[in-house]
Amino acid sequence: MLLLEDLAPIRSGGNNYAFCSLEEAELAIAEIARFHATWWDSPRLAKLTWLRREAQFYQGLHEGYLERWTSFADRVGHTMPAAVLAIGERFGRNPGDYWHVMLEPPQTIIHWDFNLGSLLFLATSGDRLSLAVIDWQTVSIGRSMYDVAQFLGRHLSPENRQAKETALLKMYHSILVEYGVRGYSFDQCWRDYRRFMLTDLLKAVYLIGGEGMPKGEVDAFSNFVLPGCCNALLDLDVGELLPK
Repeated sequence: MLLLEDLAPIRSGGNNYAFCSLEEAELAIAEIARFHATWWDSPRLAKLTWLRREAQFYQGLHEGYLERWTSFADRVGHTMPAAVLAIGERFGRNPGDYWHVMLEPPQTIIHWDFNLGSLLFLATSGDRLSLAVIDWQTVSIGRSMYDVAQFLGRHLSPENRQAKETALLKMYHSILVEYGVRGYSFDQCWRDYRRFMLTDLLKAVYLIGGEGMPKGEVDAFSNFVLPGCCNALLDLDVGELLPK
């Protein structure tokens, strides 16, 4: 069965390697908050046995990270702050609870690749925007902040992220509460956000440290994603969350 939806008029499609406006960021975070809340620790998750959530999968991801780290550091390490290289090395030696947290409650359905390239902004009456989320082939069960940190860390300019990330996270958390989520404090939300800000560093190691990746995508990660990721990791003192 093929299910189609007419999404016209689309104002624009997303670009994985671009900054978004604050209006677009607020819309994206509000939309994913409502989606996360709908599935938050739901008993229905147990029936979705086809969704990815295996410990072996995360173990394989970490092994791949270790295999690619040296090549990654050789290629782009000279462009990165020494403190971020130290974070990457420490994560390889001991990721702490990063992977374990993905398997612990509270659990929900996560997009896993929640970036502008997966979003279509729709123009509505009065020039207001609505949003459609596409590209669900990597959908998984895990911790919600994986999606949120990945989006804000990549698609807000450093200046906008520094100025607005706390307000956006408070909005996200308030939507969870509004939709009935209990037992997940804003402090937990903030800690998860900091922890999963490592996401794009991990993806950069895979992409830049691997072989056979398209040069255009490697260059985009090196020139756009990695600088913003380094900035966020230092601003949020993510290294403080990793074992010494």
